[in-house]
Amino acid sequence: MLRSRRALISAVLALIVAVSPALADWPTTCVALNDQSEAALGRHQNVGIYQRVYGNQAEAACQRDHMKDVRRTFAWAVSPDRATHEPPPASPPQPTPAPAPVRRQRIAPDMHPVWHVLAQSQGGRLLLQQPRAQTLTVRYQPLPTGSNARYYSTDNIILVADAIRHERLAAQAAILIHEVWHAVSPIPYPRDFTACVADEVWAFGAQSALWLELAPGSPVTRLEQGIVYTMQLWGRDRGARNDFDTDVSDFRHLLPHVLYERDYVTRCAA
Repeated sequence: MLRSRRALISAVLALIVAVSPALADWPTTCVALNDQSEAALGRHQNVGIYQRVYGNQAEAACQRDHMKDVRRTFAWAVSPDRATHEPPPASPPQPTPAPAPVRRQRIAPDMHPVWHVLAQSQGGRLLLQQPRAQTLTVRYQPLPTGSNARYYSTDNIILVADAIRHERLAAQAAILIHEVWHAVSPIPYPRDFTACVADEVWAFGAQSALWLELAPGSPVTRLEQGIVYTMQLWGRDRGARNDFDTDVSDFRHLLPHVLYERDYVTRCAA
C-alpha cells in the first residue's frame, strides 16, 4: 500500500501543470467547454468548429454530440460483459432458509425533487439501475463546514449537507451523483490509497458529466462555481480515457485538483 501510494504521488508530481483559470474564463456553454478542451489538447484546428459548421445551431449540435461523453463516463455500468453475463450453474437443492428482510430504497421526502432530477438524467439512470443503488438511504443532515455530502458504505447511506438544500436542483443533483458513484462504483471496499484516489477522480467525472448533461447555464453560487471549475478540468482530460481503470495518472488536470485542492492526499491516506 505504501509503495503504491508513493508511486502515485510521484506520478502526480511529474504530471502537475499550473491550472488557475479565472472565473471569467470558466465555460458556461457546451461550445465554450469544447473549444477550451480542444485547445488544451493541442487540437487548435478544432477550436470554433461547431460555430463554423453549424452557425446559430452550434450549441444544440455540441450538446447533442457530447452526450457521447456522458455515455462514455458511465459506460462501465452497462458494459456488454454485464449485459451478457451467464449465471453460474445451479447448485444442488438446499433447504429453504427463512426469507431475509428486504431492504428497500429510502429517499427522504424533501429529497424527492433532487432525486427526480437525477433519476431523469441519462447518467443518473445508468447508475441508479445498479443493485447497490436500489437499497440506498438518502437524506439531508447537518455536515461539517466544507462537506457537501458523504457516502457511508457500511450502511449504504448518503447524507447531503443541510447547507446546500437551497441550491438549484441541478447543483444538488451533481453533488448527489458524486456520492451515488461511490455507492455503485466497480472499485470494491476496502480500498487502498490508489483505489481511493481513482474512485474520487471518477466520481468527479460523473459529477461533471451530469452538469454538462443538465446544462443549467452560468454558475450563480459558490458551489456551482466549484462544480463548473471541476467540469472544466474534467473536460480538458476527457480525451485521455475511453475505458474505466484505477490508473488515473493520465488525468493531468483533474488529478492534481482532487489530490491537493480537495486534499484527498490526506483523506485517502487515512
